[in-house]
Amino acid sequence: MKYRVYIDANPRRMDTTQRSQYGEYDSAGEALAAAREVVDARLQEEHRPGMRAEDLLERYARRGEAPYIMPLDEHTVFDANEYARERAARLCWRESLR
Repeated sequence: MKYRVYIDANPRRMDTTQRSQYGEYDSAGEALAAAREVVDARLQEEHRPGMRAEDLLERYARRGEAPYIMPLDEHTVFDANEYARERAARLCWRESLR
């Protein structure tokens, strides 16, 4: 079975005309890694030194690219927003100490 990672350019508006395929993978693990890669790259692009996690998440959300995996099964469950929250907290951990 092949797993495909898609990105909706603006998932809040549910506009599927802006959907693109990021890649096709032989395993669920590879597809999950690719979806995480998309989120990590977008967070890195939006991150600025001294930024709070909440601000980084806001910038990420405004950009509006959320990857998801098809077919969806118990091995490919991926919540891009939850993953972004976890990663933003790690990127901005110093600011959370203030």
